[in-house]
Amino acid sequence: MKFNKIIILGAASSLAMASAPAFAQWSGGVSAGVTSSSLNTSGLTVAGATAYSISKDERDTGYKIQAGYQFTPNWGVEFGYVDLGKVNAANNVTAPVVGFVRADAKADGWNAVAVGTLPLSNGFSLLGKLGTIRSTTTMTLSTGGAVVLPAGTQTNFKKSEWNWTYGLGVQYDISKTLAVRGEWDRFDGLRPSDASNKTNFNLYSIGLNFKF
Repeated sequence: MKFNKIIILGAASSLAMASAPAFAQWSGGVSAGVTSSSLNTSGLTVAGATAYSISKDERDTGYKIQAGYQFTPNWGVEFGYVDLGKVNAANNVTAPVVGFVRADAKADGWNAVAVGTLPLSNGFSLLGKLGTIRSTTTMTLSTGGAVVLPAGTQTNFKKSEWNWTYGLGVQYDISKTLAVRGEWDRFDGLRPSDASNKTNFNLYSIGLNFKF
């Protein structure tokens, strides 16, 4: 899967270079915004609990820093670092004992995407992105009150893997060297271990893109 993603991205870049080699432009940018996720709480089950409730905090702040190369007015590539923030979920037990088990997770990674640009009028453009991210997801389990984990339970998890990423955006060119962007980026299937409890992250951001 890793090599397939790299091949797809490389092929897209090669096609863009062949289509119009006379156009070339470097860029760099930074964006920040809100992240959202869909946490799987199946691993927070407490044996013997007869009354409990699940609470989640699936939003945080996130940011990304990227560098890009525009081969043509319509095609380019971007590479960068993405921080998707921290999220948590808890199983709050109220009977027959009172306590909780909680999972705290965070995710970040390095990504590479092919970027398609559709210029509109008055300096506006639509953006579409598809690529891959080398993600690192970590998770820590903790307990409180009368809830305790069975002896030998693993409480710290960490996994690095390749995942798909894609997104959409709108760009407005303030000048020939500066643009502002509003973007949605999706990161699919991140997980803190080899278990199947995958989490999808979204990053909704606004940022500046500098052209050189």
